[in-house]
Amino acid sequence: LASLHMVQYILLALVALLLLVVGMPPATYAALERRPRVRGAIATLTHPIVAAVLFVATFLATHAPRVADGLMASQAGA
Repeated sequence: LASLHMVQYILLALVALLLLVVGMPPATYAALERRPRVRGAIATLTHPIVAAVLFVATFLATHAPRVADGLMASQAGA
């Protein structure tokens, strides 16, 4: 059961954000692109190396044994 939960989590982590970005209305994206700071942040965060480091850091931080055990014992991990 725990391994199935991990598969579900990974699929959500990999697919959900992509679907949110793809489903964003074009007008919203255009409004964000007009702001120089937001455009710079998007360019930085979507750089493949930066994105990979952030993903791995988040994954390791949330799956460390102490953190995972603590979340399983609380409602936050349900």
